Amino acid sequence: EMGETGPCGPCSEIHIDLRSAEDKAKISGRDLVNADHTQVIEIWNLVFMEFMRKADKSLESLPAKHIDTGMDFERLAVVLQNKQSNYDTDVFTPLIEKIEKVSGIKYQRTDSQQDIAIRVISDHVRAVSFSIADGQLPSNNGAGYVIRRILRRAIRYAFSFLDLKEPFIFTLVDTLVEQMGEFFPELEKQKALIAKVIKEEEESFLRTLDKGIHR
Repeated sequence: EMGETGPCGPCSEIHIDLRSAEDKAKISGRDLVNADHTQVIEIWNLVFMEFMRKADKSLESLPAKHIDTGMDFERLAVVLQNKQSNYDTDVFTPLIEKIEKVSGIKYQRTDSQQDIAIRVISDHVRAVSFSIADGQLPSNNGAGYVIRRILRRAIRYAFSFLDLKEPFIFTLVDTLVEQMGEFFPELEKQKALIAKVIKEEEESFLRTLDKGIHR
């Protein structure tokens, strides 16, 4: 179910246990399903949409039934590439390497503020770039405000934890396009616009950050 009312049905979830044999011997993977364990993860979900949940909680059979399916691309990459984290796969490593080069800070795969900042930036530049390529520009309301907040969070992490006080996130767009442009032609077509918009947002928010910190 996705809410108190609406289409719903039985669900089949596919999980995978990426732990070592030693860890598996200590506790069964089935006991860690849907328990937010970082190595016992759901990679695929299939919902068999059969019913309509009504306000009185009763179920009404749908006239047309279908399967609503969703697979996690990044998690599947973790499994296929035998990695421990999304950020160790080739989905993220080119972006992380570019951030390392620009910042002069080596990514250590820890929970340090610097490593978290690198992960946030590599993740957020993807979200923002794909959104702009799909026609959603940063703004002060609606979906545009979500994009602006995501980008500003990345800028703030770079400013606070990587000591990057000048615009640089826009330079990651080239790396992303090299990775994904073949599969998402919109990225290649909109590359100049994406970089321009991100750079303008960086310049504006960095001025705000600098003034705010001084005050």
